[in-house]
Amino acid sequence: MARVGSPAKLELSFLSSPLTLQFVFGKRTATITIPPFVLLLMVIAVGTGYGLARLNFGQRVKLQAQEIATLREHNQWLEHDLYEKRAELVRVAALADSRSQELWTELEVRHAELTLLWKQLGREQRRPAVRRPALAARSGRPVRYGLLQRQFGQLQVQLAATITESERLQQVARAHQQAQRAAERARRARAIPAGPPCSGEMTSPYGLRTHPIYGTGRLHSGCDFTTDYGTEIRATGEGTVVTSDWLGGYGQVVEIDHGDGLRTLYAHCSQLKVTKGQRVQRGQPIATVGSTGLASGPHCHYEVHFQGKAVDPKSYLPKLEARPNKPKPKATWLQPLLDVWAEF
Repeated sequence: MARVGSPAKLELSFLSSPLTLQFVFGKRTATITIPPFVLLLMVIAVGTGYGLARLNFGQRVKLQAQEIATLREHNQWLEHDLYEKRAELVRVAALADSRSQELWTELEVRHAELTLLWKQLGREQRRPAVRRPALAARSGRPVRYGLLQRQFGQLQVQLAATITESERLQQVARAHQQAQRAAERARRARAIPAGPPCSGEMTSPYGLRTHPIYGTGRLHSGCDFTTDYGTEIRATGEGTVVTSDWLGGYGQVVEIDHGDGLRTLYAHCSQLKVTKGQRVQRGQPIATVGSTGLASGPHCHYEVHFQGKAVDPKSYLPKLEARPNKPKPKATWLQPLLDVWAEF
């Protein structure tokens, strides 16, 4: 124990006497004497400062390690967030591509509808052809969210404008179609036979009767209007002349096609005022009353045909009182000659 304790005493023995320091400045000498307790305080201060410095260094090392760990964790979070953002951007780009295709498909459909409406209206298309711009997702360029927003905005504006114009044109087309239907109804109304073909009295209605020339019972396929020779015969409806010529026992006839399977025939005319293919209006003079063909006197034989068959003109005439068909004596000795004449 004495060996262990004696060196400690020797080590601390310099504190038992003051410390003298001499400084020589040329010819002058400066002597500084440091008392032992001051020297002790200096040693304690140096040791304390060293310990505090080591403690401070350890704390700074720990703080730096914590900051590095925090930065690494934050960096990992940022990398994960960046990965999610990129994945989200890819999904948005794919969704934008799909939605843009839907928008452009609808836009092209609307454009086709507009083209059809313009054609129905008989006008040229005023809008330029639709051109589909390539999106960044399909063009290989880097996907930018702002660019996608602008492209979507342009698509929505174009689609809204196209829908607005389509609705406006649909209204115009509906009005045009209604006007066309009204015009067609008016044309059909003008084309339907109405009224008698000439002035005079209906002397022989539609139906079975005794033929005035043959003297035999036959179907009278029209009605006769007896009037003065040369009286004007007028078209009972708008149509196109399909026959304006001699037609056997009918003599000189005018036949008018009114459309929808309706035709009218005016027979035994003395003079024809229209030609084949001519368009005539209701009330327009087409011939004059005569007695050509197999006729017993001047009159207009008027027939109405529907789908190629003669029908009773009564439904196309106002309520007219017709004299009943009176039987006439049979002219049997003229029958062969009249048959030959009718065939001619």
